[in-house]
Amino acid sequence: MKNKLVSTLEVILIVLCIIASVHLMKWFDSAWEDLDIKVRIVQAAQVAEKKPLSANEIYKLNEKSVGKLLHSVVTVNARTREVREETLGGGSAFFSEEFPPTITTCYHVTRSPGLFLFSVDAAGNPCFLIIIESKFTLVMKDNRRYKAKVISTDPGLDTAFLSVPDIDKKDFNVVKLGDSSKLKKGDIVYALGSPHLMGDSLTEGPISNEHRKIGMNYIEDLVQTQCQINPGSSGCPIFNVYGEVVGIADIIIPGSGIGFFIPINLVRFDKERIGRWVYPEIGFEALKDNFPRDTSKNVDMTVEAKYLKRTLIEEGMTAKSKIKLHNLKAIAMGTTEKYAIIYLIKAENSPFKVGDIVTAIDGHPMVGGMDIRIYIRDKKVGDIVKVDLLRARNGVLLKYSIEYVLE
Repeated sequence: MKNKLVSTLEVILIVLCIIASVHLMKWFDSAWEDLDIKVRIVQAAQVAEKKPLSANEIYKLNEKSVGKLLHSVVTVNARTREVREETLGGGSAFFSEEFPPTITTCYHVTRSPGLFLFSVDAAGNPCFLIIIESKFTLVMKDNRRYKAKVISTDPGLDTAFLSVPDIDKKDFNVVKLGDSSKLKKGDIVYALGSPHLMGDSLTEGPISNEHRKIGMNYIEDLVQTQCQINPGSSGCPIFNVYGEVVGIADIIIPGSGIGFFIPINLVRFDKERIGRWVYPEIGFEALKDNFPRDTSKNVDMTVEAKYLKRTLIEEGMTAKSKIKLHNLKAIAMGTTEKYAIIYLIKAENSPFKVGDIVTAIDGHPMVGGMDIRIYIRDKKVGDIVKVDLLRARNGVLLKYSIEYVLE
């Protein structure tokens, strides 16, 4: 009888423990949920309270993130067989990845001059040098030097990525990336780099304009700035007032004080891409911007049509591509909005025609040929895209949808 009583009490005790455990777990779940909500509220408040930093604060935050990148080549004298190292120049770079330690710079900073180099020997005589190796050295603020090796390059955008395997984690910081789509005229930005290879230099200035296309790179949506950028600054990070990287210094107009940087949203930090990036082809080229036009109500469409034809020819339309005047008028009328007009067909048996107006690809609106390039570059050869367009027939624009396999 006593044993049965003990057994009964044990069962009751176990049941009570189970009930208590269930309630305790529910309480913990509720507590964790409340804590999670509080954490998210705090994080949201921190974002909302994000305050601009001073120039010195931006520098202190990123001084271990940026370095000077030197480019040299090992050569062999074609006549004397003497081996020596030639310094070609360099630029700037910043740490964009912690593991493996990876720096980002401009492709033109790392670009090889080719297989040969003309120079002078010790006696001052001209000599012909054969390049056998390219070398890259990252010089940090404390003058410590580290070997760097090119991992991948994106010549179309003018970016390159290099590994720095020998640097210790305590000797560098990774930059924080910002959102370049939020930039607007008048915003102050900062460049931290190595102008004329004088490292650790900070400059500041306003943004003058966005979405510039100056014909230097295949992919261009540049931001123009008065922030001082000089030779040697190429590849340096451009910071916003919160110390976030919003661009990469890329191009200058010598003697003008005008510089351009690549918006950071265009840069692809893709570990899987190794070597030289190659973009797929869609088989045509389109005007990067809508052609200049008279938007007044009483415009003569014959004049606009002839101006459109002249624009297409200047961009590269071949003489074989003949578009009748009434169709040119229809195309001119149909491009009062910013659509991409095809001016060149690059693929044989292409379903596209010169004068087609591309309005969207895969449902994404296209407001210029550069939008097409930017969208297609993230695709792969063999991918199928759906191109929506307007085509002029007998003076009337008709809608078409064409599926095309990228080459």
